[in-house]
Amino acid sequence: MQGGLISRLPDEFAPYSNLAHVYGDLRRYDEALKAALASVKHAKTAHEQSIGYADAGISARVLGKYDEALDYLERGKSADSKSGLIYINLGMVYRDREEPDTDKAIAMFRLAAIYDPNDVSIYAEWGRTLAEQAQRMQGEAAAEKTQDAEEKLQKAVESAEPNNDQIRRNVGETYEKLNRPGRAIEFYRAAIAIDEKNNEDLRAKIE
Repeated sequence: MQGGLISRLPDEFAPYSNLAHVYGDLRRYDEALKAALASVKHAKTAHEQSIGYADAGISARVLGKYDEALDYLERGKSADSKSGLIYINLGMVYRDREEPDTDKAIAMFRLAAIYDPNDVSIYAEWGRTLAEQAQRMQGEAAAEKTQDAEEKLQKAVESAEPNNDQIRRNVGETYEKLNRPGRAIEFYRAAIAIDEKNNEDLRAKIE
């Protein structure tokens, strides 16, 4: 059905891009990836090409296809070297792939924050990455890295919209990594209060 739907769309960028976003919202990432790559084929500007490759990179990353995601995101960066969306996803790929490079991930988050300072998810992902580095440290170095992580998490929460449950969920998960269960539960409860249905699984962590 999905292939048939794509074949019926007009030969323009926007319908394919919109379809990729719809499938992404539905968490149907295989289909989102196909739609994003179709949008690239119909892109007429560098900006459209960057968006299409960013969407493809996001879907590939979520599917665990990190090398593929990196390729798409680098192509998107070549089309638009000032896209915060590209850089945050590059950061997540470098952090989450089988052989992580958290220093490079943080460098990508810094660039993302320069080009899109209002995207609060940048600071949440940056904080998570710092927390993962802190877990591999000891003593004063670990304490300093933990403090850096908490500063980024705080910035994410302070800047987030009141109805943004995903940021609060992400921040809670990072506090869990930092072995701060009290703070984690605080943000899990906040996420559940905003959207109980999509965060029902968090109840097991707070009961």
